[in-house]
Amino acid sequence: MRRKTIDTIPVLSDAMKSILSAFSKSRSLPSGLVKRAGIVLLASQGELNQNIASQVGLHYNNVATWRSRFLAALPALRKIEMDDPEKLEDEILKSRG
Repeated sequence: MRRKTIDTIPVLSDAMKSILSAFSKSRSLPSGLVKRAGIVLLASQGELNQNIASQVGLHYNNVATWRSRFLAALPALRKIEMDDPEKLEDEILKSRG
């Protein structure tokens, strides 16, 4: 039986939104990272996976995968943001969120 993907809305801090927004507009970062940043930003605005997929040019299953991966990394990113905010950007890059 196939698992249903839930369109959980990630709640982002202003710092995370700012970093992801910069990533999503970058012309020097890898295109996959730019797409993933866009996926997370759109998800944080309440967009559904199918709507995001049509906007970023991926299948909705790919969007669901990246949303899930970012949601899994979010608690650790929040802790880093509280403990050492200067490392947040590097950790978001590492998390592949």
